[in-house]
Amino acid sequence: MYLSSVLLNVKSRAVQRDLADPYQMHRSVLSTLPVCEGDARAHFGVLHRADSYLETQRIHLLVQSKVAPDWNRLAKKNYVESESAARIQSVLSLYESIPVGQVLAFRLRANPTKKVDTKTGPDGQRRNGRRVLLQGETAQIEWLQRKSRQCGFRVLDVTVQPEGLKHLTKHSPVDNGLVQSSMGEAAIGTVLYEGYLRVAVASDFLDCLVQGIGPGKAFGCGLLSIAPGFQR
Repeated sequence: MYLSSVLLNVKSRAVQRDLADPYQMHRSVLSTLPVCEGDARAHFGVLHRADSYLETQRIHLLVQSKVAPDWNRLAKKNYVESESAARIQSVLSLYESIPVGQVLAFRLRANPTKKVDTKTGPDGQRRNGRRVLLQGETAQIEWLQRKSRQCGFRVLDVTVQPEGLKHLTKHSPVDNGLVQSSMGEAAIGTVLYEGYLRVAVASDFLDCLVQGIGPGKAFGCGLLSIAPGFQR
């Protein structure tokens, strides 16, 4: 399992396009990996997130994957600042060594949604309803707490930053977490969570780090970033 940190060239038109459209960012990330049949994101375990830093006016793209990406493919297109602007490290052994009780700082861009209008048809089969973005800090934190119980950690402290909707030019029905905008277009809504957590079940937490959290993974959601924290 590899984690790449890539400094994007914010003057690049391709970068500007991708930051505005999560579908295009998804395509650019996958272009750094080998070609495969089927769902490449799932096959290579790809999770990604673009982090903006206002103080430096820089944007770092984080990508986690089972194989190391070839960032030279995008560097040649002026997508990254330079060929040396991509750092790749192996992280699986680090993840595997995290003990129960460890306190960690975390960052997560997620797609906290729920399905409504689910109905049972005349044939007795349950029909999928439409997906809606959870509104309000209370509902968004409760979503994270539910996920944390499944993922082997406990949230100690968290701040929530709603990021609204981003429209997609195209999308795949696989693992999307999409909603419809007021204009009827496909869009994805995201929330940025930052805070501190405590590991409760090491095996579940490892699965969470590797597989990600919640829907929308193809569109920049689900990557849980961690760093040494402190007791709160």
